[in-house]
Order: sequence, then structure tokens, then C-alpha cells
Amino acid sequence: MYRTSRGITVILLFLWAACTSGSDVEPVPGDAEPQVDLGTPTDLIVDQASTDTAPETSTEIVEEPDVDPGCDPGTGCFGDPCESNADCISGICLMHEGDLICSKPCIEDCPQGWSCQPVDTGGTDLSFACVSDFSHLCQPCMSKEDCSAGSVQNVCVDYGEVGKFCGASCSDGGLCPEGYLCEEIASVSGGVSAQCVNADGICECGETAINLALSTECSLSNDAGTCLGIRTCTTDGLTDCDAAEPALEICNAIDDNCDGSIDESTCDDANPCTTDVCAGEEGCQYTVLIDIPCDDGTACTIGETCTDGVCVGEDVFCDDGNPCTDDSCDPAVGCVYTPNSLDCDDYNDCTLGDVCSDGECVSGLEIACDDGNPCTDDSCTDTGCSFSANTEDCDDGNPCTPLDVCYSGVCQGLGIPNCDDGNDCTTDVCDAGSGCISTNNNLPCTDGNICTLNDACGEGACQPGESSLLCDDGNPCTDDSCHPLTGCVFTQNTAPCDDGNACTPDDVCSVGVCQGSGILGCDDGNPCTDNACDPATGCTSSNNFLLCEDGNVCTIGDLCLDGLCVSGTGSMSCNDGNPCTDDVCDPIEGCVYLPNTASCDDGDLCTEGDVCSEGICTSGTEVDCDDGVFCNGIETCHVLLGCQDGPDPEADDGVDCTDPSCDEENDVIVHTADDSKCPAPAACETAACDVEAGCVVTTLSDCCGNGITEGTEECDDGNAIDTDECSNSCISGALVDVLFTHCGATGAYGPTQANCDGAYPGTLLHGNVTVSDGIQSWNTPVSGTYRITARGAEGGQHNYGDGGLGAEVIGDFVLAAGTTLKVLVGQRGQDGGAYDNSAGGGSFVVLVDNTPLIVAGGGGARGNCCSSLEDGHGRAATGSGNGGGGNNDGNWCGCGGSGSAGGGFHTDGGPNGSGKAFIFGGAGGTGTRPGQCVGVGAGGFGGGGNGGNGGGGGGGYQGGDAGGGGEYGDCSGDGGYSYNGGTSPTGSDGVNAGHGTVRVQRL
Repeated sequence: MYRTSRGITVILLFLWAACTSGSDVEPVPGDAEPQVDLGTPTDLIVDQASTDTAPETSTEIVEEPDVDPGCDPGTGCFGDPCESNADCISGICLMHEGDLICSKPCIEDCPQGWSCQPVDTGGTDLSFACVSDFSHLCQPCMSKEDCSAGSVQNVCVDYGEVGKFCGASCSDGGLCPEGYLCEEIASVSGGVSAQCVNADGICECGETAINLALSTECSLSNDAGTCLGIRTCTTDGLTDCDAAEPALEICNAIDDNCDGSIDESTCDDANPCTTDVCAGEEGCQYTVLIDIPCDDGTACTIGETCTDGVCVGEDVFCDDGNPCTDDSCDPAVGCVYTPNSLDCDDYNDCTLGDVCSDGECVSGLEIACDDGNPCTDDSCTDTGCSFSANTEDCDDGNPCTPLDVCYSGVCQGLGIPNCDDGNDCTTDVCDAGSGCISTNNNLPCTDGNICTLNDACGEGACQPGESSLLCDDGNPCTDDSCHPLTGCVFTQNTAPCDDGNACTPDDVCSVGVCQGSGILGCDDGNPCTDNACDPATGCTSSNNFLLCEDGNVCTIGDLCLDGLCVSGTGSMSCNDGNPCTDDVCDPIEGCVYLPNTASCDDGDLCTEGDVCSEGICTSGTEVDCDDGVFCNGIETCHVLLGCQDGPDPEADDGVDCTDPSCDEENDVIVHTADDSKCPAPAACETAACDVEAGCVVTTLSDCCGNGITEGTEECDDGNAIDTDECSNSCISGALVDVLFTHCGATGAYGPTQANCDGAYPGTLLHGNVTVSDGIQSWNTPVSGTYRITARGAEGGQHNYGDGGLGAEVIGDFVLAAGTTLKVLVGQRGQDGGAYDNSAGGGSFVVLVDNTPLIVAGGGGARGNCCSSLEDGHGRAATGSGNGGGGNNDGNWCGCGGSGSAGGGFHTDGGPNGSGKAFIFGGAGGTGTRPGQCVGVGAGGFGGGGNGGNGGGGGGGYQGGDAGGGGEYGDCSGDGGYSYNGGTSPTGSDGVNAGHGTVRVQRL
């Protein structure tokens, strides 16, 4: 929210707890800026529905106080408007519903809507007065801070698109003034509470709000999106919302729908045979593709390719060869075969009326053909019924011909009858009349018992013989017997046996075989003999030549010889790689490492004379890095790099117009006066630099503006107005030459109005510059051609050297009188102590609609352990308008974290902590990242990225890329790019040290 201070005198009132409360509260200044006038107090209206808690919507109304009886309205009575305590009979003037009115002293009670509270009226005693419960109600606001003063904390209520206005709490059964409703409503900070809101859905502008031109944020929404704007209180009431009307996004380099993105998804022509690119203001660009495979979106073509910008393919042929389907092609799914109900032919001559069903030909009625003869096959042919002789089985009625078969259409008896009754002791024959007949015999037979021999038939049955079967297999590992059904049986046993092998002492029968069991022990305990067992003779022993162990761990390569272990010729290596131990070998224990007191190196370049102690290299004395030279600063020592130069001696004497230099002989900083650094003097004055007093202004004896042409004056029109025929330096024509500076501000955020009010004494800028969020606005006094020289700011400094210098760009512009220039002067990146430092901001000059005229890129920051700045200086070349990118995350020199990129004109840099884009305020980077060093400096105002192990990127029209850390790639942050929209453009890389500047000269 932007405000203009007005000279309204208000006595400070300190609000304490209500008189009926026994506890103190923090005093609240009563001079909080009044914001909304709701008119004069209204008549009493009785509360109709008081409850314990505030409802979602309540119409309960608080009484407004009547003017004190016996007091003439307008004479300072209770409720009369006032501007100061002196306007009130009570001597107490305070806020009520956004305006100042007279209050009155109290003891305990006050009118409804007022509280008896202690106030400080400037005397020695604390007084009590009636204080309004609705001090800021309905004043335009942007945040809760606009509605609060000290401990009195009101919320800024969101009224929707019409704007935001201060509320007053009506929770716990609180009441509201007439014309207000108690509603549960959201504030701009997101919370929901019971607040008094205007019943008309919008607040009118009071006198105080009009005088101070108070503003509120509004919005305009439609189907395309929501755009934000401002409404300001004037004598005609709130101005219309100045938000742009949201529109569908088109390719024009403008955020048409106000969603923060530009030209997104605007150039898709739905043609796969063109590449679609949005070229910003040049509109959509389409490039035709040729001979590239594509998809025309229909399943009824195949083999599509791009031809002259059109996706063309061959038609799909859909024919399934089925007469019972209708064939077609659907663009979405391809070939479709739909069943029909047409007549068809099932290729069977003995069916009639075939028809299609479910995609198949279904047979009709069949023709019947049957002659009753099993020896013919009955069928239907093209000529009618056919009876063909077959060879099927049949029955001729004769029991002695079992294999009857059809032949020439007649059943013929064949084969021999099977009269076997299964009894070997009967003779079986067939009789043509009665069939099979069986007669007993006395032939040899088998009685079913294999263990009997010479069986014979008798009385129709097989009788056992008198002999038995002999069963003996000669195997001691089987038990022999005879089974009637299976014959001889040889059952395996587990009896002891002998397999004939002397090396198996415990032989036993297993699975019908004598198995060797057990192992004969033949080990003689000598590693230098090979022991074995001979199956015929038993144990044997022979000498070997294997490796062995002689009992001494310090010998290597022991070998068997003549049955004995002989010591080897090698010895054990006992080197532990530690220079602080003496290495020996003990025959029993092996390697032993004995601590020594030898000289060593602890790896720290900042110590010397290191000595071994208890097996560890201990640091010696510190290295003295002082080279005795004053002008290169106090040297320090880095454990990895050794002695390093320190930062230059402090050269700032607090006098802006002196140039410092270092006197090596006397070890002091010498400051020399430089008159050119003094601000341009006012009319009739000169300015000179004094090394102690700074710029000293002297009044000239010849005075421009007295109407007398004297001295070197070219003219004198009798006034100090520089927009008429004589300038206020009495030079013909209007001379304009102003220099914008950082107004003394440092870090990530720009100067305040107060900073710049005191920064331009005696110049055309004094009293003519307004500051909003660090950006200075100034109107050109006369029409003409102006030369603008912009310089970006320098990056910060740390142990590894200076940051990159800012770029300089110069351009000429034709400007009309009253043209408002918005000037952002880039600020130097903050030094990050020993390590992390940050990049400088870019300097910007733009019109009020954010059209850039000229931009100078800021210098990048040197990364930790970087030997050079590489691309770290600000660059005069024109950039893309976007923020810089990130780099790899180094982790060297003890700290981690990549730097952050510089902000551009349209977009922020990346990643977190990066500089902000100009259109988003241009703040320098302030974020931190994991592993970042302590003491990181902020990026300079103007989009400078803050540092990490890698340097931050400079701000500019295009932000510089962030650097990685140490040895890892591009460790320094890049300088920001520039922009020059003027005629006769010139520019130089890396020329400006310190903060940036912007000079505007009328040619």
C-alpha cells in the first residue's frame, strides 16, 4: 500500500486494559494513521439478539453516543470532529471509525461501543478517557498493520473484488455500529473470525481517507483469470479498480490472464506436421515438417507421414471375407465388422433356408433319408436320397459267427466262435443250434502255485504236482524262500560280511551287496608325509614337498624336505605406512609397531616443526604469515592453501568526496579531496571538497535569479525556475544533469524516502524524488533528448578476492516534459566474511508501465577457492530478460552450497535464495541452502544472488548464473547482462566498482 504523509497533528494516546480489568496491557500509540470516516454518531438502537458467541451473521447494533447535554455541537463536544486535542473541550482527540473526534474523561462508564481506558495526555498524571472500540473500522487497508496501532490489533477484512477494509471484532457477543453486520469472514491473512462488516458490502471514503488518499487492493475476475489493482479514496469516493481485464493468453509477450506466466500454451495449431513456437511480440511461428512419421488421429489410415505440412496416410482396407458381417472403418477404433441377418449358404445340400446370425451362417431345415438297412449309409445328395453299402458290424443270427460284417449291403457271418470258458481242464466246442459246449480232460496244467512242479487236470480242475521248486542264489547277503504267486524270493539282509578291502574294517550287507564300511586310520600326524591306504595291504606313508609352518610367524615360504618342515627364505613385511612408528617382527606375535619421536608432516600448512608422539604426528608451532606489508592487509593462514593475503585496510573515512590511497612507507591510508564527487550546487552556489568537512557549499557573489545578468551569466530572468528560458544556473535553455545513487542503502533492499530526501541536497533531485519499495521515481522537467548512463553494482569481497565489476551502458532517449522515470540503483553485494559473498545488483531505468529503457548488469561474486572471476564481470551485451540458472552444488574448503542466480527483468533467478526480478521488486537474494557457510552476505538490491560455496550471479536484464563451489566447474557467479533501448548505444563490461549509479543528462 502506498501512502503520502500529511501534516495532521494527533496527540499520542496510550491505550491500556479496560477500566473494569485488573491487569495492565502494553500501551498503544493513539496517533495511528486515521483511515476511514463513517460519519457522525448515530441514534441509539436497542440490541435485539445478544448471544454468548458471535453468530455467522448478526444484526446487533451498538449505540452511538449523543452529544453531551448542554454542549453546543461543533464547539468541541463529545463526538465532534477534531484535528488536535486543542479542538476538544475535554482536551482529548482520538480515532473513531477512521476519523478523529472529541472524547471525554471517564471514571467507570462510557457509552456503548466505548471503553474507559487510561490515556497519556502529556501531563504528569495518567487520565482516563472513553476510547472507541471501532477506531479503524472500514478504512481501506492492505494488511492488518494498516488497521492496528500498538497492542490494538484489528484485522484487514477481504470484501472480495471491491477491496479490503479494516474490521472490528464482534466475537463473544460483541456489537456493531449501525449499518454494520457481525459476520464470520476471512481476513487477508487467511484467518476467519467474527468481524463488523459494512452491510452495503463496501466502505465509503471518509474525510481522513480522502485527505490521505488511502488505497486498497482490488481485483477483476472473469473466466480467463484474476488481475489485481488499486482503488484510492478521492473526493469523488473510491476510484474504479485499475486492474487490467483478464483475457485468454495469446502469443504477445504479455501475461494476458495475470497468472504470472507469459504466453503459455498459446501456439498449438493441433497439426502434428508443424513445430509451434511463440516468439513473443512477433507472434506464433509455425515450421512445416516434411517426410516425418505422424499420426493424423484416425484409425482408418496407416503409414502416415508429413507431406507439405499435412499428415497423409493410406486408407485401411476392411474385409473379413465373411458374408454375415457388414464391413466398415470407424476413425476412432479402425475396422468394424457388424453382424447382419442376410440369407446365406452353409454349403450343405440337405439343408434349406440358411440365414446369417451373430456373424455366422446358420443351417436351415434338414432333408430326412432312411431305408431301415443297417448295411447302408443313408444321405442326401444333389440328386436326392442316396443309400450306399457300408462295412459296419452287424448280426446274422448265427451264434457261431461272432464277427458279422456288412458286405454289398448284406450282413455276412465271419470268424470263429470263442467258446473258451477259461478253464484249461475242459475242451470247448460250438454247436450251430445251441452254441458253446465244454467237456472235462486230463491234460497238464498249472495250479497257480509256482512252488509246485508237474501239475495235471482231474475232474475239471488242475491238481498240484508232487515236486517243489529249488531257490538258492549263493549270495550271503540274501535270505532265500519261495512264494506261491511269485516263485523264488531273495530278501536282502544286513548280516556282517567281507568285501575283500583291507581299508574298510566294518563291512556289512546292504541292498543285497557286501558294502565296505568305516575308514582305516592312517594319519601319522606329520604334515610332511602323505598317508594313504592300500586295499590289499592297509596303511602306507610317503614324504612330500608341500608348504608348511615352522612355528616362526616371521618366516615366509617354509617347505617340507625328507619328511621335515624346513624354514623358508622370505620374511614378513611389517610396514604400517605410519612414519611415527618403528616396525619390527616378533617370531611369536608377528608385526609390532613401536611409537617413535621422528619429524613428520601433519598436513596443516599453517604449522611447522611437526613431531611424532605416541604414534601420531602432532602439530608444531604456527607459521608466521605476516609479510610486513601494510597495504595488502593482515595475512591469514589456510590449512590447505597456506598463507593468504588479507582484505585491504579500511579506506572509508566517512567523507563521500575523498579518494583513498595507501601510503606504504608510512603504513597509512591517505584521503585526497575530489570536487567532482560533490553534488551539483544550487543556483548561486559552488561546491568544493574538504578532506575533513566533506563537500563545502559557498554562495557566489554573482547570483542567478536576481534579474541582473552579471559575471559569466548568459541570462537572468529573475527566478530560479529551470523550465523556462533561463536555467537556475543562468544558462540559456534548460540544463538538466542529475545523478541517482543508492542514497546510502546497502544489502538486499533499496533506500527509503527518508534516505533519498537527505541524499540530494542542492540538486534538481532534492524534493523531486519519490521512493516506493526502494525504487526512485522522478519526472523530467523539460522535453528534449536525454543521455542516460547506467552502471551496475560490484559483487562482494571475501578471502579469495574481489567480486566482479558492474557493466556500464549509455543510450540517448527523446523524452517529453513530465515523463516519469522509475530508477532502481543497483547496490553492491554484501561481503560474506571469510567465505560466502554475494553478487551486485543491476541498475534499471524504466517507464511507469515497466517498459525498460536501459539496464546495466551487476557483477558476480567470486566462489570459495576460485582463482579467477571467469565470467564474473557485469556484461554490456543484451540478455534474455529472464533470471539466471543454478550451478552444481560444490562441497570444498569446509562449506557447501551452490550460490544463487541473479534476478532478471521478467523472472527470478534459481534456486532458492536467488535475486528477484525487477517486476517483482528487484530484491537481492537472502535465502540459505544446506551446508552453507556461516556469515553469508545478502545479494545487492537489483536482483543480485547471494553466495554459497559458489558465487552468486549478478542482477541485470538477464541474471547471471550461479557458481558451483571450489574445484567443481565454474565456481564464480556470472555477471548480469544489460539492455539498451536508446539511440547511439554504447557499453563496457566490468568498469564500475562499488554501488551502481544512474546519470540523466539533457543534451
